[in-house]
Amino acid sequence: MKIRLSLLSVFLLFLLVSCNDEPEQGQRGDESPFQNISTETPADEQPSEIPNNGLNTNEDQLADNEEINRDQEDLQKALPEDSITPEELYEEEQYEAKQVEVITTLPFDSFKERWNAISDAQLTNLYISKFQEMQNDVGISYTASLNAHMKLRVKVTSDYVQSVGLVSDRNVDTVQMLTGWSQVIKILHPELEIHDVDAFFNEIGVGPNGDLTNLKEGIYPYDYLEYELAKTEEGYVFRGAYK
Repeated sequence: MKIRLSLLSVFLLFLLVSCNDEPEQGQRGDESPFQNISTETPADEQPSEIPNNGLNTNEDQLADNEEINRDQEDLQKALPEDSITPEELYEEEQYEAKQVEVITTLPFDSFKERWNAISDAQLTNLYISKFQEMQNDVGISYTASLNAHMKLRVKVTSDYVQSVGLVSDRNVDTVQMLTGWSQVIKILHPELEIHDVDAFFNEIGVGPNGDLTNLKEGIYPYDYLEYELAKTEEGYVFRGAYK
């Protein structure tokens, strides 16, 4: 009888312990079985960022420097190989300005008509029948024979007369030569009178009756022109040119 009571007591104690364990197991059942193996790291355990020690900044700066170098190379390629100084550029511009400067006082297309009209008025018989044309670097030169001993040379740029020269040989008649000189003056200075021409001849050394003993070579500025007188081995050159 005592043995049965002992077994009954042990059985009741086992039931009592089993009932106390069930709530704890229920609470554990509500928790996710994967909670403790999550791959997320708590905020307070996040690894700190590794400083880049300025590596990105240096890379950006290197890229900028490479772009600047490329721009400079492109600029050098665009520049002319033989660069000139400002002084050389100024001199070049001045030279070009002189080259294109054209005096438009006397058009060449009416020159022959005007010259022959002066010959008629002075009864000189120094007529232009035709011109021979010759190209040069600054324009065109036209030559016409007035007689066996005198030739007229006319320099033309852009269809305008720039200078008129009378070339005579040593066998020329002095009066005819001086008459030709006066026609050069008259066509370049149509407003001058005969006494003005005589005064100019006196200045350059032409004496009475066409005496050339005291003839003075040189350049004589006169208003907006320059007259040049030169003695050559073949004879004389008298030229008038616009300044």
